[in-house]
Amino acid sequence: MLMGSLPEADRISSLPDCILESIVSLLPIREAGRTCIFSKRWRYVWASAPSLNMTDDTGKIKFSKDLNWSFIGEQALSLHNGPILDFQLYTRAGQCDLDQWIPLLTRKGLQKLKLNFHRELKKGVNGIILMSYRMHTSLFSCSSLVSLDLTFCSLNPSCDYKGLPSLKNLTLAVVRLNDSILESLVSGSGRLEKLRLLGCDGLSHLKIHASNLLFLDVECKFNAINLSKSSNLKQIILFQCERDNAFASMSSKVLEGLPLGLMVLFSHDSFMQYFFGADVPVRLSTTYNNLRYFSLSLNTSKIMEVKGFVCLLRSFPYLEYLAIQVSYHRQLESQSDRCFWETMICQSGSWLSHLRGVQITLGEIRSEDMELIKFLLLSTTVLYKFFIETSKGMDQAKQLSLEKQLLSLPKASSRAKIILKNSS
Repeated sequence: MLMGSLPEADRISSLPDCILESIVSLLPIREAGRTCIFSKRWRYVWASAPSLNMTDDTGKIKFSKDLNWSFIGEQALSLHNGPILDFQLYTRAGQCDLDQWIPLLTRKGLQKLKLNFHRELKKGVNGIILMSYRMHTSLFSCSSLVSLDLTFCSLNPSCDYKGLPSLKNLTLAVVRLNDSILESLVSGSGRLEKLRLLGCDGLSHLKIHASNLLFLDVECKFNAINLSKSSNLKQIILFQCERDNAFASMSSKVLEGLPLGLMVLFSHDSFMQYFFGADVPVRLSTTYNNLRYFSLSLNTSKIMEVKGFVCLLRSFPYLEYLAIQVSYHRQLESQSDRCFWETMICQSGSWLSHLRGVQITLGEIRSEDMELIKFLLLSTTVLYKFFIETSKGMDQAKQLSLEKQLLSLPKASSRAKIILKNSS
C-alpha cells in the first residue's frame, strides 16, 4: 500500500452475520473466541455461531493439560446467545461438567452431537469395560437431534424414554450398553437411516427394528442379530471382533433374516464359518435378487467355509462385484480339493451370469487359492476385471511366476483382464 493511500476495505467483516457465524463455526472453541478482538464487528459473532467445536486447537488427541476445559466450556455455553445446532467435544471434561452442559444443549435446538472421551475407560472384573462417562439422561429427550456420535461412554436412558423422533444417524463406538437399551434406542428413532456399532460392550442378542434403516455397520462382539423388521436395509457390514461358541449355533438366522432389497453385504474376519452349522445348504431359503456387491473374508482350505461361500453365490444370482480377503487361520481340517471346484464350475453357469468384477487379496499363494481363481474365471462370461493383490513380502521371482501362471489360465469371458498387484 502506497504512503498516504486509504486502507484497503475489510471485505470479510462486511459479510452478513450468517456467513461470519458459519466461518467461526469451523474453528475450535478457543480460536473462535479469539475472533472477538478483531473489531467491534466481530465481538459477538462467536456467541451466536450455530456450531461449537470443543477440541484442542491442533485437532489432535494430545491435549494441553494446563487448560481448564471445564471453565472454557462453561463460559462458552453461558455466553452463547443463539441456537446451538452442532456441538462437538473431543477433550477432557468431567462428569459434573457434562451433567450441566448436556441439558443446556438439548434446550438450544441441538441437531448434531459428537462426543469423544478418548481413552477414558478401564477394564473391571471379567474384562468388562467400565466407562468413565455416563451419558446424562436429558440427551434421550432431545426431539431435535438428527445425528448422534458417541465414543467411550456408557448409556442408560431413563425409564420413561420414548425415543428420538428426528434421529437419522447414530454411531456408537466403544460404548457400554445392553440389548434392551439398544433395542429401545433404535426402535424409538423412527427416522433412523444409518446405524454404526463399533467395538461396543455389553451386547449379545441384537434386535435392530428400524423400518427406515438403510445402512447398518456392526463391528463388535455379539451372539445373534435380528433384522426381521428392518426391511429397507440396502447395505450391511458385519465384523465379529470376538466370538464365542453361542454364535456358531445362532448365526444362520443372520443370513435368513436379511432384507430382500439388500444391495451390498460386507462380511469380515472369517465370518463365513459362523454362518452355517454342520450342514451347509445348497442355497439359502431366500434368493436375494437385489444384491450386487459382496465382500467377505474366506479361508479356502476350510471346506465348510468354501461350501458356505458357494451357497451364498447361488443365493445372490445378480451379483456384479465380489471382493475376497483370503484368510490363513492355521487349523487342521479337511482340504477342499480340485474335484469340488470342477463340479462347481459345471454348475455355476446360471448363478454367476452377472459377475463383472472380482478382487482377491492374498497373503500367500496356495493350491486352494488357485482353484478358487480358476473357478471364478471359468464361471462367468461377462467378467471384465479381475484384480489380484498379493502380500508385500512376495519376492519378484515369485511374482513373475504367478503372473505367468495367471495369464495362462482359461477364461470364460473374452474381455476379462487379470490385473496383478503387489501391496508393497
